[in-house]
Amino acid sequence: MFCGRFSSFVLASSLLAACGGDDAPPLDGTTTTEGDSSTGVVCDADLDGFNSIECGGTDCDDADPTIYPEAPDSAWQFASVDAGLLGDMMVTGLVIDGAGTLHAIYSDGAESGPQGLWHAVQGSDGTWTPTQITTAEAYGDPSLLVDGAGALRMLITTGAPGATQVQAGVLQGGAWSLEVVGDGTSTAQALALDGAGVLVAVTATETEATYWTHDGSAWTPEVVGPIANPVVVRAPDGTMQVVGPNASVLQYCQRDDDGTWDCADVTANSSVGAYGAESYARHAPGAALHLISIDTVDTERLVHRHLDDDTWGLTALSFLPSPQHGYSVVSDDSALHVAAWSEPLAVGALAYAKFSGGDWSLDETVIEGDRNGWEPSMVVDGAGTPHVVFAETIQDDLLYAVRVGADGIDQDCDGVDN
Repeated sequence: MFCGRFSSFVLASSLLAACGGDDAPPLDGTTTTEGDSSTGVVCDADLDGFNSIECGGTDCDDADPTIYPEAPDSAWQFASVDAGLLGDMMVTGLVIDGAGTLHAIYSDGAESGPQGLWHAVQGSDGTWTPTQITTAEAYGDPSLLVDGAGALRMLITTGAPGATQVQAGVLQGGAWSLEVVGDGTSTAQALALDGAGVLVAVTATETEATYWTHDGSAWTPEVVGPIANPVVVRAPDGTMQVVGPNASVLQYCQRDDDGTWDCADVTANSSVGAYGAESYARHAPGAALHLISIDTVDTERLVHRHLDDDTWGLTALSFLPSPQHGYSVVSDDSALHVAAWSEPLAVGALAYAKFSGGDWSLDETVIEGDRNGWEPSMVVDGAGTPHVVFAETIQDDLLYAVRVGADGIDQDCDGVDN
């Protein structure tokens, strides 16, 4: 007997009571509960494996097969981006273009032999169309943006550790072109536009961060300082800033008009970006600089730091998991959004949290249980809706999730519309 259930859009699996639960009538829609077959009452009219409340069962709507006690009732909806990928070595990136179309960049996760780098586009019907861009021995997390001309751009690391190459890519006329920014031991960290709309990037070795500017034809480097795993952000006044760990000290560096960098310590004992977060520093809400980082003072955890009036505030995000396999941070004009996944695989959770109005006003589970959410990458659209892609390595799938909020239906009969 097939005991799993998948809807056409929400990807979830449930063990039906027909597989041996206490509320398990035969799935013929004609039997009654408690062994009473004399009345002819239909106790499972919708054939979902759960008897109706009237028959002493737990199905709160026996006319609808999508409503039953173990049905998915989530504020999030899911779709497959690319099924059948190898998974464990996968990296992901997500961006939304000026027309509101979502683009995912990801590797296929092959553990031996070349890995494929893919670009998938979401259509108006919600389905995704993948196209392979190129191959390499391995890939690091991509950084993506849409430039002022509407072109999709990418910064990504290729190759194995110790023999890497940072490449910049642009999608124009339906085709990708790639160029080398740096090689040797460098890794790609972040891509951004400066206050004048010029494309900039940050790369790093184990001991030094480099800031690059692109004049339309070539990349010009500037040494920032001894920072590993840096990210770059643009302040509201257009000033470019780089943040990252220098040994056990988190440093915040600002670019002066003459192209030099001034750096100051934020705090000690922080391994920011140690698990390859593609972004964690954002200027939102308002003008304050917000940092989401991995802190290792007492235990590994995510923390929120914000710089306001030259003072750093600190909040431990105890409601989010320690991000063993990646986290993603984005912002809009009024809120900061975080998605994070933790171990162990079979019982971990991909969690989402939102900071707005001076407080963490929302935290919830996106996916958990027998599916996982490695290496999440998130964007927020113009309506403030978060979208996430992540590697589901148990069933080798690249999944997409969008937060749709409550739909007015209590699908799992628990009295709450999630």
